Amino acid sequence: MNLFLSYAFINRYSNIPNILWCDWTDRVVIERQGRGICWYEKKSLAHEDKTIRDADVVYTMFPVCKEHMEQLYGREFRYLDRNVINTVYDKNYNIDTTIEQRYISNNILFIGNHRYQGAAEELISACDRLRKLYPGLNLHIIGMTSNELHLTSDVSWIKCYGYLHKDKPKEKDLYYELLLNAKVFVNPAAQWGGYSSTVEAMYYGCPVIVSPYDDFAANFGKEINFGIYHKSGELTDEISTILNMPENEYKSISRNAANSVKDYTWDNYINLFLNDLKKSGINLD
Repeated sequence: MNLFLSYAFINRYSNIPNILWCDWTDRVVIERQGRGICWYEKKSLAHEDKTIRDADVVYTMFPVCKEHMEQLYGREFRYLDRNVINTVYDKNYNIDTTIEQRYISNNILFIGNHRYQGAAEELISACDRLRKLYPGLNLHIIGMTSNELHLTSDVSWIKCYGYLHKDKPKEKDLYYELLLNAKVFVNPAAQWGGYSSTVEAMYYGCPVIVSPYDDFAANFGKEINFGIYHKSGELTDEISTILNMPENEYKSISRNAANSVKDYTWDNYINLFLNDLKKSGINLD
């Protein structure tokens, strides 16, 4: 088979089936941004539309996107009933030790690039208020720099790291040091809260505070037992709830976080993918 991790390409000169596997299309991205299509995007969108029509099988990683894109493009998008975690952590890991570290931690972790600047600023404001009650509280931000967030050098309790490359050993080690020592992962973005980074944090037993945006709620339900669904205007109270949790309760939601995504491994995902390809009629022999 020809497998493309994009909706933009297929091999039109091959008799081998073309399989597309991605998250969502550029057309859906533009919709999510709440804007119209620019004139210079029309040609590439038309090319993407034709590529999707001509592919033999098309996969998406998200259930609500599947339904929406099937309506949008008038064809089937297949979904494997789960997602997958892109972790490259390769050191010894013990869930019990990690949860013990988390419970005594004063670190809040945010992961997101400039598209989440508004969410980061909301979190900064909430933490600033909380520091009056928790003066040892620290906020670590991966994905944006202090300049992007207009922070002054005298704000020592906020550490911004910019984008950390997991293929660079020192940056990868820093990324996982921050991830494994966070008390709670927070991204209050209303429409999309950084799904990949959220489920990776959960995989390592980190409670989360995120909005119940469509695909996350479709995966994990309208109520969660591994953190708190964010409601507008309540972020300070939500973080305070995690910080004030009794030890047994905190450790319980930490374990729930890990258990919720324990099967989201690449081995499981690839097995599901290959089995589903056979169901779709693709001959893998």
